Amino acid sequence: MTDDRAPPSADPADRLGVFKRFADIPAPWRHDLDPTVYDGRDMWAEYDASTGALTTDSERQSSDMRLAVESWNDHMADKGRHPMLAHPSDVEEWCADLLSRMAPKRAYNPYWVTVEKAYMWLSWHRHHPHVYNVFVMAAAEYPEGAAHEVWNAKMARRATTDGGTDQPKSEHVVLTDGGMDIDPGRAFAGGAGVDADPLAALSEQVTAGERALRENAEYENVMDWYLAEVHSGSAVRTRQEYQQVWREWSEYLADAEPGRHPACPAEYHVRGFAKELCGRHQAVWARSKVSLLANWYEWFTKEETTPAFPSAPFRKVYEKYPWPPDDRLRARTLTVNQHRRVLADVTHERDLAWILLGLKLGMREGEVLNVQLQDVNLTDPALRDHYPKLGSHRLVRDHSNAIYIPPGRKASNSTGPAVTLRRFDDGHGPIVNKSRFPRVMPLDEELRAVLTRYLLARYDAPDQPWLFLTETHHDHFRDQNRVNDIWQEAYERHGFEEDEAAGLRGVTSHTGRHFFSDYWESSGRLSRSRLNYIRGDSPGAGYHGAAIGDYLHPSYADIEDVYRTNVPRLLSE
Repeated sequence: MTDDRAPPSADPADRLGVFKRFADIPAPWRHDLDPTVYDGRDMWAEYDASTGALTTDSERQSSDMRLAVESWNDHMADKGRHPMLAHPSDVEEWCADLLSRMAPKRAYNPYWVTVEKAYMWLSWHRHHPHVYNVFVMAAAEYPEGAAHEVWNAKMARRATTDGGTDQPKSEHVVLTDGGMDIDPGRAFAGGAGVDADPLAALSEQVTAGERALRENAEYENVMDWYLAEVHSGSAVRTRQEYQQVWREWSEYLADAEPGRHPACPAEYHVRGFAKELCGRHQAVWARSKVSLLANWYEWFTKEETTPAFPSAPFRKVYEKYPWPPDDRLRARTLTVNQHRRVLADVTHERDLAWILLGLKLGMREGEVLNVQLQDVNLTDPALRDHYPKLGSHRLVRDHSNAIYIPPGRKASNSTGPAVTLRRFDDGHGPIVNKSRFPRVMPLDEELRAVLTRYLLARYDAPDQPWLFLTETHHDHFRDQNRVNDIWQEAYERHGFEEDEAAGLRGVTSHTGRHFFSDYWESSGRLSRSRLNYIRGDSPGAGYHGAAIGDYLHPSYADIEDVYRTNVPRLLSE
């Protein structure tokens, strides 16, 4: 099954977010205002500890990345600036020097790839001053220069020649290269070919493709490919969980049907694996393992270079298998201080925004992914100039620093206010707002700051109405489980995982809604009808037959001051 989404723009300016030229960046957002910010710190070590991007078992890749880092460090030492405080002109001069000694392809990989990924990490990291990537900015600022030539070498990997002609053929796009000299998608396709055989008949093809992947791209298996593409910036523990379930699944299938590739099972194979897992784990943990395999499989079968897969057995078993109930585990109740400790270690602006929207606004994962630019009224001048649709929805445009959260299901009372239901469905499964009633909610100072930084760095995609965009295609997220994954990664790092001995469930994205509801209910500062309003529940008396403006605006006015005064601070004491 090929991915039907268009590739992201090849224009480097579209990968930059709000600021396109270094000279145009206002002082508050310049990353180099404090030249001593990294004094006494080994930033390459911090970067590798956070991402694992410089750690590899391949001696060739390790040597290449060392060459890139040393070359960049020497260049920046000559410029008199810290390696993590470069200007676009520094990147341009470095690229020019590289191109005087090597071909653009070599300058791109490993030199550009290794250092540019570090700057991408900085631009999304809440504890660093960067809200733009100076490498991409150099390619945009010098359209006839060396940086743009190296950028073109990167973009050239998106197309290949078909049969020796000049007609381009779409291929897999690698946006998170790890020092490889070959696109892993091309390596896989070259070994596997593409046809529409059923899963059993695909096993031999996939095995051949994986062999080519291993030989040419130095990935051990298709799961390693997935982790490099999708989870290169995820916690080490997350990657280990995927690798563990891959080993368990591979061993199970090898015993059940020797010679069959783990990517080509029948549904009864997956059901048998689920049954075995339930015999060894609590049902919730067994189900989470199958969910990991389903996440991998959905990515793998949508790659342009993989064969056409006619079924999705992992997701089907995950959703339809009769998982035994586990009534022994109860939900965790976390304090404000416990949430603060967890959030202190969440560094990616988007991930932090997802969690804060749950904790501060009670938003479900579908509601988070379905937020549109028009729903968010932020007053930052740079954002207003760059995003003309920001805060333009008729129900929020008169409320500064506020967000509109539409319903996704029709209220049982058909005489209620008429609103457009919010759902996203591109044929891969709908993501629907679960609330039946709309609400406008204030954005407090902490959430405003996080959303502002995210939008400053977010890729440009003028045809996309959504607030949060995928990193690979710059469009709507297709899997709402991604929000839940971020919650689990963050809280499990602090020990808030499932604890069978204590009878406690792990933290999920729904924990945020529970915290939000419990916090405001226990505060005693809102009446029952106003509590219902902020949760998107039935507002009760006075709602029937009301015009949407008559319902929303008085309710917002009633809760705004109380909310802004009493909302818990979660990023500071």
